[in-house]
Amino acid sequence: MLDKLINVCFSTAIICVFLAKFSPKLQFLLKYGKTLPKTNTETSQLSFLHKLYVPKSWFTHFYVLDFFLSLTNLIIIISGNSIYTLISPSRISQFVPTQLTELMLGEPAEKITKLQFLAVSLLSLAQGTRRTYECLYVSKFYKKSMIHLSHYLVGWFFYTSINLMPLLSYHPDSNSNEDTVKMSIIRLVLAFIAYSWSSLDQFRNHKHLAHLVKYNRPQRGLFKYVCCAHYFDEIIVYFSYALILGTKYSMLILAWVIVDLGISANETYKFYVLQEGRVDEKKGKGSKEPKAPSFGRIVPFVY
Repeated sequence: MLDKLINVCFSTAIICVFLAKFSPKLQFLLKYGKTLPKTNTETSQLSFLHKLYVPKSWFTHFYVLDFFLSLTNLIIIISGNSIYTLISPSRISQFVPTQLTELMLGEPAEKITKLQFLAVSLLSLAQGTRRTYECLYVSKFYKKSMIHLSHYLVGWFFYTSINLMPLLSYHPDSNSNEDTVKMSIIRLVLAFIAYSWSSLDQFRNHKHLAHLVKYNRPQRGLFKYVCCAHYFDEIIVYFSYALILGTKYSMLILAWVIVDLGISANETYKFYVLQEGRVDEKKGKGSKEPKAPSFGRIVPFVY
């Protein structure tokens, strides 16, 4: 039941992002950091939402959460347990009604093997560790750089869900035949290759971004082709998750990442196009015919 509820939440979140994208009064929810308007002139009934901002440095909280939840998953699986053995109705019946426990922790809609659970937990731990390190020692968060509270809350939901869903999907009684194991190993190898490349590239990209003059467009590595190469790396990271799990919910998570980062990349793209146009005007290079940008948004040679 709980896994189905999380799937519904992700589907709803994707719809909400599109609604915000195509609703002028809600588009401010998609902007943060450098794309955030410097002034607020909103006077509608939604004006109170324009005041709900938190420091962008709070992104760090997501990765600390990811680290601890994935570490917890690893401890559970290495100790030979699962959520169904740790939180069985008989164990917690004195604290929680049996009907509620069975409703929330019933038979999972999709089951994964122990190998899949172990692999995705290791990747999540590696990702959480690296991103926490980057936030603390690599990235530069300016005091005036903010994110909307909605972004912050969605981040907590996202990183909780990506660790909770494998935990709910792993059942000790899950059976796997020889063909399934072979296919899992093949996907596992491909996923680790994809993750290793994207993780290393994202680290390099974040390091490059940290050393840039504020709001200058990055132009190293894949940044030569797209303005949000680090977002492209993030998509590959969650593609590797989906490759390991092969479940509907992992595809839904990947879809959410693509939609969310794709729309954010478009906002960044518009920011850089506008800024480079202003620079050309200051240098006297402006022309009546607008010059087509030499870079894309997020996927090299595609978008």
